[in-house]
Amino acid sequence: MLVKSILASLGLALLVAVPVAEAQAQNNNSVKFSTIVKRAKAGNVQAQLALGKAYEEGKNVKRDLLAAANWYKRALRQGDVEATFRLARLVHNGGGKLAKSPELAAQLYRRAAQQGHSGAQNWLGFSYQFGFGLTRDYARAVNWYRKAAEQGYPPAQNNLGMLYLSGKGVSRDLLKAAQLFRAAVKKRYSWAENNLGGLYEMGWGVRRNSKRAKDLYRSAAASGNAQAKKNLKRLADAQAEEAKAAQAAAPADEPKRVKITIED
Repeated sequence: MLVKSILASLGLALLVAVPVAEAQAQNNNSVKFSTIVKRAKAGNVQAQLALGKAYEEGKNVKRDLLAAANWYKRALRQGDVEATFRLARLVHNGGGKLAKSPELAAQLYRRAAQQGHSGAQNWLGFSYQFGFGLTRDYARAVNWYRKAAEQGYPPAQNNLGMLYLSGKGVSRDLLKAAQLFRAAVKKRYSWAENNLGGLYEMGWGVRRNSKRAKDLYRSAAASGNAQAKKNLKRLADAQAEEAKAAQAAAPADEPKRVKITIED
């Protein structure tokens, strides 16, 4: 219970991220939207994926999550793993005319994860950790986070680090948590910076180092991490209070005394 309350006060947190589709067979940004539609309807997988992204993000077309899901589904049927993952992300949250379905999302995460998709492995771990569409199972969460972490995926390294920090699904291991956070910090993942900063502040798994903690919080805050900004403010406020208390406890300055004599 004490560990849990300290983690909360430091703002150490698990976070997941959605990767952007990487190499495509064509640069769809340079192709007219009407041409992409034509290619997608003709069965071109990369065009179907690009069209799904366009509808999901509202680029060159009105945002429509249901239309995005339908195009991702067509690419999925041709075995495209990125489309499988993106469809999972859409139904995980739902929105607009698209119904939310954590159960279907979990099935799709598993399908993409089994094909080695690091983002899907991370989200499948997340689903197991929090019981989204699946029965909560910390050990399986650890397993899928580890698969993604071993591929160098920073959110999974961070999330697995949090489980080692809290001792859920694994024996609590502060050294391992610090190691995983460091791996993600090398890729400037702001939540890992915040979390590693918390370890340095507390001296958990690392030698306590307030300066290092502040540097990490500062780096995460520069990336827009709201919790890191709160941690910096908390440390600044605490430092100000300490200075104020020290000043109040300090003895008053001795008044200047003038020595007199009875001689002229």
